[in-house]
Amino acid sequence: METINNILGFSKLESGKMKLDNQDFHLRHIVQSIMELLSAKSSEKGLDYKCFLEPDFPVTVKGDSGKIRQVLMNFISNAIKFTQKGEVSLYGRLMEENESSVRLKFEVKDTGIGISEEVLKGLFKPFTQADTSTTRKYGGTGLGLAICRNLVEMMKGEIQVESVPGKGSTFSFTVPLDKAVRNYTSDIPDPVPSGPVVSKDLDSGKSLRILLAEDDITNQKVAKSMLAKLGWTVVDVVENGIEAIETLRNEAYDVVLMDCKMPEMDGFEATKILRDSERKTGTPPIWIVALTANALDGDRTKCIDVGMNDYLSKPFTPAELTEVLEKVPISKDLETHFTASVR
Repeated sequence: METINNILGFSKLESGKMKLDNQDFHLRHIVQSIMELLSAKSSEKGLDYKCFLEPDFPVTVKGDSGKIRQVLMNFISNAIKFTQKGEVSLYGRLMEENESSVRLKFEVKDTGIGISEEVLKGLFKPFTQADTSTTRKYGGTGLGLAICRNLVEMMKGEIQVESVPGKGSTFSFTVPLDKAVRNYTSDIPDPVPSGPVVSKDLDSGKSLRILLAEDDITNQKVAKSMLAKLGWTVVDVVENGIEAIETLRNEAYDVVLMDCKMPEMDGFEATKILRDSERKTGTPPIWIVALTANALDGDRTKCIDVGMNDYLSKPFTPAELTEVLEKVPISKDLETHFTASVR
């Protein structure tokens, strides 16, 4: 079916019968649905699967959502297909903006088999693949990237690829889009906290002490930048669960933004250890918010089951981050919040 669809799509493009659909749409939901759809394939291969949208990346735009979805699906599917270990990451950046339009850049990076310089020259031509061994091992018709190139050019965008054999590839495209007329609100269900929720205004929330447990440097910068723009300035960063536990042993925080997948010790294991220690020592439980690229119901349930209080699916918007942090109850005795030894 994939082969037939590619051939039909390519024929439609060649005949000039494919048209652009210019409608308002929720761009973040498009990105999130693609990440969800392909998360199972990445999980099967044990890949680190991430998505980063910069804080100023627009939530809603006007354009052809179907064609943007098709290009992203192809890029990410290929990245997963040709990557046996390591990571696949999607990045979204705002390149230009004026009163009526934006120019966006999407990048899909992988640590896969890479592509030789000779093959790169004709990669976006129809029926082109790296070599016959690639076709035998991975399958495919070599039409997907040719279709992507045509779709991007239809939208008056540009498509690029950089690759090093044996180290990975980066496929990217920039596309101009109009600003949306409608403003969408997120229709993603809120996660159900496992503890009491205390509502407070933003000004009182700015006093929160936040520990960010995240191993990816880019994601650290994006999260800290977003938090700073929102006024949440007291933020410390650690790179794995072990460092998070050690830091909480010596410092007091209101909330931990805990990435679920980190080296050394992941967020799930760190949360279990923290909750066990709190029960043994009788210390007040710290509020833990899961950060994960997976947004399936089972993943949300797993986070709550291990003792996390709330859940943010990457990529998240400033509004969603604010909403989650405004639920955090501030400890009445923050200085003695976590003085007991964590084992």
